[in-house]
Amino acid sequence: MIGDVRIMGSTDVRRAPDVASGRAVAGALAVLLGAPIGVAYTWICCRAYGGRLAAPLDDLLAGAPGALAHLIAALPRPAPAGFALFAAWYALQAVLMLVLPLA
Repeated sequence: MIGDVRIMGSTDVRRAPDVASGRAVAGALAVLLGAPIGVAYTWICCRAYGGRLAAPLDDLLAGAPGALAHLIAALPRPAPAGFALFAAWYALQAVLMLVLPLA
């Protein structure tokens, strides 16, 4: 029919459910928890171990004395500038959520 536009494969399109599945929630939580841990681990490897990614784990698995204490001491410490940046980012997200239309 004239004016009837069809997209190939669009006859059996089903809408995704509005509720997220348990697997999607678990995946999101894994990313939320794993990403900061991965960044902190990479920071430690670069700052305290000269960029050797396996060195902290090698020390822990080898049972080197003080390896865990050295690993914890090498963690980055919070700073006021970092907190201010984090708070500003959250404030921006809140403003965007209020101003932008919902999808």
